Amino acid sequence: MWRRRMDASDARPGDIVWPAGPLQGLLQVQHAELPAGTSLQQLLERLLPPSGLSLGTLWLEGCQLTPAQCSACPLLEPVTDLAVRGIRFPPDSFAAAEAEGRSGNEAQARKAAFGAVLEALLAQMPALESLECGSLPTCVVQRTGLRYLDLGGAYLETLPRGPYLQSELSGLVVGWLH
Repeated sequence: MWRRRMDASDARPGDIVWPAGPLQGLLQVQHAELPAGTSLQQLLERLLPPSGLSLGTLWLEGCQLTPAQCSACPLLEPVTDLAVRGIRFPPDSFAAAEAEGRSGNEAQARKAAFGAVLEALLAQMPALESLECGSLPTCVVQRTGLRYLDLGGAYLETLPRGPYLQSELSGLVVGWLH
């Protein structure tokens, strides 16, 4: 297993020497802000070794992402473990959520924007078994195949019924309201 920590702006071809042979990897991306017209696929291509890699674990922390930037990313297909924390959104993503009637205030708009980004990511991860996301949007409730789900910070009064509870879930972390 390899592990690499680097800012997105640090990724220049030739700066990185990778071990030979097939690799199973963990990639942690922190505070990446993708310019308009770029995608998560392009960022991952810059950060990952050129060949022989199976990206098993992906941590996205404090990144600014949109659903469009997260779609069409074949590098996500083998991911089995995903952690998504502190995702930031371009200001226009809140306007889109409000225009679609999905929100009535900024907190609801953030929740809708996060759900849309997470849905775009999950749609491309058929092998996903472990998810840490800190909330419970519909795309997670409808997910099957999860073995571990960390909703720390979600502070739920009840757990909604759904396929995620009927799968092989053996680990669940939830913040409860008292």
